[in-house]
Amino acid sequence: MTVIVERELEIRNDVDVEAVVVRVHAAEKHPRYDWGARVELSWDRSYEIFGVDPWQAVQLAMRFAPSAISSTTAFKEGRISLWGTTARTPQEFDYLFNALPPREEPKQ
Repeated sequence: MTVIVERELEIRNDVDVEAVVVRVHAAEKHPRYDWGARVELSWDRSYEIFGVDPWQAVQLAMRFAPSAISSTTAFKEGRISLWGTTARTPQEFDYLFNALPPREEPKQ
């Protein structure tokens, strides 16, 4: 399966911070269903998200990714951060995940 997008997150453990990745794979045709796009959480598990065509499968997978992350034990324990920010609720994480990263101010 071809990875079409990925985003790096950080998970804090007892000793340090580990970089982990969420990936969305290109949609593939399934014999029993329409199209499926895989959402992979490198530290947890993978999910198959289905749509009526490749566009919808990928779009739904992209929207599903933050929910999948916020359902993990690491998120519930407050150990996942993105761009140095730790969201406390699934709604905060969904907003953070779908927003632009913070901009660095240009040096003068």
